[in-house]
Amino acid sequence: MTNSFFITGMPRSGTRFLAENMNMSTRWTVKHEVRKRRDITTIQRRFKKDFYGEVSAYLLPFADKISCAKRGIILRSPVQIWLSLTAWHNVEKYPETLDVKWTEDLVSLTAGIPRIFDLIETGKFHVISFEHAVNEIDYLESVFGFFGINDVAITQKMLDTKINAKSDWHITRMEDFDRETIDQIMRLEGEYANRMLKYLVRQDD
Repeated sequence: MTNSFFITGMPRSGTRFLAENMNMSTRWTVKHEVRKRRDITTIQRRFKKDFYGEVSAYLLPFADKISCAKRGIILRSPVQIWLSLTAWHNVEKYPETLDVKWTEDLVSLTAGIPRIFDLIETGKFHVISFEHAVNEIDYLESVFGFFGINDVAITQKMLDTKINAKSDWHITRMEDFDRETIDQIMRLEGEYANRMLKYLVRQDD
């Protein structure tokens, strides 16, 4: 098996942040969201290279099929993912398609969160906390180290730089959505909290 890895998670969970900073390594090539044919044969071929990694939400459907040295999953609160996803779609530019995009986002989130915890429960994935990764130097160093990237200096400037930000975002709050949407997201948040608690209890045992 080659010295390769992948990290996956939901969209808007810090995949670009990790990929671009990991790719500062002089030894490793770490890519974000490779936009080639998304079938397992094509994907697996990329991981035959040494010192190669990918950090991408697109790999989530294939995460239990990819063969490589190490695997990771990023965890982020469903509420925070939802607010980030919906903010990404600019209200002023695309008012006629906004409802469609938000519906797609909700379907993706509803399916994705249980999928992530099912993968974690296999014991084959290194779990990465989004909140810790984007706020704590020591934590991010430990993530890089786990995946074998030891030649990148983690700095406060790295954490402070918003890699995937847009100045024209329409920032939303949960209160901006209809009652049905809020209820669905909060149910997901509750499921996330319950499964997260069970995961943490097992880690302590």
